[in-house]
Amino acid sequence: MNNEEKQFGIIAIKLGFITKQEFIEVVNQKKIDKDNNSNKHIAKYLFENKKLNREQITNILAIIKENSATNNLTPKENEEENTPSENLTTSDNNSSDNIAIANNDPNYFSTNKFKTSYIKLFILLVIIASSIYYYFIFESKLSPEQSRIKLNALGYKFEDDDFSDIILKKDKIAFDYFIIAKPNVSTLNKGLLIASEKGLISYVEILLKSGANPNFTKSEEENDTPLSIASYNGYAKTVELLLKYKANINYNNGKALQKASEKDIVKIVEFLIKNRANCGYKEAILLNLHTPNKTCLNTLLPESLKYLKNDDYQNIFKKYLEIYFSSEKTLNENLMKFYINNIKTNFLEEALVYSVDNNSFRLCKDLLDYDPNIELVKKEIINSLSRTRNQVLFYSFNLNRFGSPFKYKIGETTGTITEEENEATRAQYTAIEELLQPYLKPE
Repeated sequence: MNNEEKQFGIIAIKLGFITKQEFIEVVNQKKIDKDNNSNKHIAKYLFENKKLNREQITNILAIIKENSATNNLTPKENEEENTPSENLTTSDNNSSDNIAIANNDPNYFSTNKFKTSYIKLFILLVIIASSIYYYFIFESKLSPEQSRIKLNALGYKFEDDDFSDIILKKDKIAFDYFIIAKPNVSTLNKGLLIASEKGLISYVEILLKSGANPNFTKSEEENDTPLSIASYNGYAKTVELLLKYKANINYNNGKALQKASEKDIVKIVEFLIKNRANCGYKEAILLNLHTPNKTCLNTLLPESLKYLKNDDYQNIFKKYLEIYFSSEKTLNENLMKFYINNIKTNFLEEALVYSVDNNSFRLCKDLLDYDPNIELVKKEIINSLSRTRNQVLFYSFNLNRFGSPFKYKIGETTGTITEEENEATRAQYTAIEELLQPYLKPE
């Protein structure tokens, strides 16, 4: 890749047309094609990969041709979390040059190749020096009014919507002008929510330094903070930075812990716990139970013993059984072992009665694998089976008499049942009765 192509990529990044990672990918693709005797211009790769359009390519080439952008050629800093910090430059050194130097060739330094390399190095140093002068001498002295003029020249207004757009586009130049123009705290706060959601850690840090509130929420209904948003999206470095700037780790009943648990992001859950997250464990555990194969549960359950009571664990288990009923999953083995080893209540036996009351053969069978003490709830199970049997007989009699579907009223409860539904209930009840019969025989 020649210097003109490198310059093309640097300008494209600086203008925000592409990211550094996208340019690196294209450079790697060009290297592969070069080995296959293909020598397309870097612009063609970017166009074919739909990273640039014709108008953008034309603009970049015009800048290079007119040599009017020497102050804007430094690549954009690595600002997005998890973006590889790879060097954009590639080596085009000729192996014969290296051999000549290694052999102390006295004529090498007078050759055109050396002179060309020296000139290229000199131009690069001038570009870097110009950029440093431009940003640190001139731009640092801009007044807010001058910065707003610069924003207008870039096509932006000094308004909330435009600031959000600037952050989403990762337009660092416009972002810097906006900050210098001194936006109000409300604008900074909204920008912080967006930057935290996208993991733009350098933007987040500037916004916090500029006075953004790390505990800001849009409203009572939309009550996510930058910390909970970053936790949900898995940006660990952003989470760490927000905590450094005094984000409230337990805000809104530990919303950050809940959000990280919902997405099963173990690294962030562990980090929040390490930093004294002490709220939201009950909700976090339930959120982690909704989806199979969640791994945060192994971290949350032992830690929750410091903050939750037996009543909390009973409520968790009741809600978990509702989740179980609405899915085709088996019982969560980690949860069951934790309850058996740590929760000193008759939760297994109560759950077994619950399964019989709800006529669930699947739950009843799964619970028996954990060896409940059926003797403790033998009477309740027998009564529950008796109620279900009488109910099935009642519906069968009326379905035969009045036909299907049958409209019924029992106390204040009204409803409709079909022949098929009643037979399904009978099948479940019969299976449960047969399963539990060995445990229910009179002594």
